[in-house]
Amino acid sequence: MRKRYEPRDENGEDGFDEGPSKSQRKRDMLALEELGVAMLQLTDEQLDALVDDEGLRTALRDLRRFTNHGARKRQMGYVGKLLRDFDVTPFRAAVAALHADKVRSVRQLRDIEHWRERLIAETDAWAAWTQAHPAGDTAALKKLVADARHERQRAAVTGSDPKGRAYRELFRAVRAALASTAPPEAR
Repeated sequence: MRKRYEPRDENGEDGFDEGPSKSQRKRDMLALEELGVAMLQLTDEQLDALVDDEGLRTALRDLRRFTNHGARKRQMGYVGKLLRDFDVTPFRAAVAALHADKVRSVRQLRDIEHWRERLIAETDAWAAWTQAHPAGDTAALKKLVADARHERQRAAVTGSDPKGRAYRELFRAVRAALASTAPPEAR
């Protein structure tokens, strides 16, 4: 550290390259540790295709295996240290693609559940369904909607489970219809 009275050069600099601060280095290290933990969501096949270094692959598999908090934390630090020597851009891209796939599948699941509930609950939902999805086996789907409504009415009277066979089959039929009309990149 420079003392107050030490002179600087004519540009006002003391000649030392300070580099990133200790706090910034720690933030960078924690980001690499988080990336390592996020990479655990990848399957073994994806991990093998993505990581060429056997040491990093082994360290990631060990991190997946450890359950003890202290051991897991030490291993996360080790994985972060190993990741410093790699270009992490492809790793971040693979984790982002995995996250995007999960978001897309959750969105598809919500769409399926939305249409199923709407078809059962609303009488005018059938017109909206046929307008949005004209292709498909509409007679079988209409029968499943009627059966699911009947199951729900019967369950209200008897107090049984309103989610019976027709309810589950309607989910499968709506999922198949939405998958057949989805663009290829969304499947």
